[in-house]
Amino acid sequence: MKNSIDNNAIIIRDAGLNVKQEIFNFCKYTGISSALYSCGMYSTCGYSANLIFLVIFVAAFTNNNIYRAVVINSSRLISKDAAYDFLRSTSANWRSFLAIIATKIIVFCHALTSKKHKKAIIFDDTSFKKNRSKKVELLSKCYDHVDHKYYKGFSNLNMVWTDGNTVIPLGYSLLASQNKKYRYNESTKDVDKRSNSYKRREESINGKPNAVVNLIKFAQSKIYKLFDVILFDSWYTSNFLISSCSKIAPVVCMLKKEKCLRFEFNNRIYSIEGIYRNLKKRPGKSLIIGSVLCKLVYKKKDEKINVKIVFSRHKETGDWIAVLSTNTKWSDEEIIKTYGMRWIIEVFHRDVKQFLNIEVICQSPDFDALYGYLALSYIQYIFISYRKRLHDDQRGIGTLFYCCCEEVAEISFNEAYVNLIYDAIILLKSMSFEVKDNNNQNKLCVELDAAKNVLLQTMMTKISIASAIRFLITGLNGCINIESKLAERLASEAA
Repeated sequence: MKNSIDNNAIIIRDAGLNVKQEIFNFCKYTGISSALYSCGMYSTCGYSANLIFLVIFVAAFTNNNIYRAVVINSSRLISKDAAYDFLRSTSANWRSFLAIIATKIIVFCHALTSKKHKKAIIFDDTSFKKNRSKKVELLSKCYDHVDHKYYKGFSNLNMVWTDGNTVIPLGYSLLASQNKKYRYNESTKDVDKRSNSYKRREESINGKPNAVVNLIKFAQSKIYKLFDVILFDSWYTSNFLISSCSKIAPVVCMLKKEKCLRFEFNNRIYSIEGIYRNLKKRPGKSLIIGSVLCKLVYKKKDEKINVKIVFSRHKETGDWIAVLSTNTKWSDEEIIKTYGMRWIIEVFHRDVKQFLNIEVICQSPDFDALYGYLALSYIQYIFISYRKRLHDDQRGIGTLFYCCCEEVAEISFNEAYVNLIYDAIILLKSMSFEVKDNNNQNKLCVELDAAKNVLLQTMMTKISIASAIRFLITGLNGCINIESKLAERLASEAA
């Protein structure tokens, strides 16, 4: 046990003094060791799973990858076989492991977020390119809708939780092509059909809609009541997904004009373009053109879903776009604002590719190794998001924040005015005894003008200039009268 602790200290020592203690705190707060064991990642002999995890986890923060940190590193603490066997494990449940870590950070961020702000689950996929690979399991020919080109690799479907500020990856699925003709390689690994490895391979060729439904049901079991809405773009808008996801939480998504969705409006069946033509539009050039309440017709199950469609105007092209919401009670502006949160997952995709290099770091041809390294990269991103929330959000300080709020709480204007006048009286009392002749009268006037300026600068933040001057003159006149009477009484007593 002592050797394990020493090895952990050596690993994190190289990460630098700035993040060393924070990595320790993060692992302790999220319970990395117990999470590894509960997800089937433990060893009966040799290197411990916690040690292997730390070596791979810290590598990203020391400008290293597995190859430089383990394979060619002469002072490595683990062997390369131990690292790759850890990633290739067929019993490891990487999705549950990621969810355990993410859930604890989500609960932490949820407590810091106002109830007025919506928390969302967002779905989107991005390219996972392996253009130079030849022997990777389930390597497929995929189409990139951004570059409009085909590439070799996978489609990486991600599910993230967000409160509008912090992004936490909660689940993912590495998808190959459903069509066998577009798969360069098939699965060559002999695995038990009851293992997690076999389930991952089956899900990868089962299609995106089914993967989305599996992920949202998985999220419901982990963070139930910690999200208010489900968001996805027009590529996932279908009767099946809207019907399945709306049973768990309200759905907000964009509609495509080319999609063959049908809506019941005014006792007639329309496409989205037909509804726009019959829409009562707002006058002028408002960004929100109008909205309608209608029913989405689902032919397979012969059911109708009550939805609200908001038509908005594109800022650049001026063309109209349609956003659907299964919650018909939300206002038009609220629906558009909620859908605007979806863009945050695009920023997440850029960050994990640009800074964590998820496409190039792991060069193993094993599908399980790619799947496992994605989970480790997302945990690295969770650590960065958690650290950013602690440093940027003052509420992350905890009780100290609320103590500071009580200490610097603003007092009312009446209390401030009374305190200022009281200080002015004390000042005049101290100066009145110095007035012995007419020559010192000018000095008193200068002191009063200085006090007046201080009072004005303080009070102008709360009231107008005229009111401040009026209150000041009244208070100073009262103080001068009091001091003159006090001076006469002292003179008479002296006589």
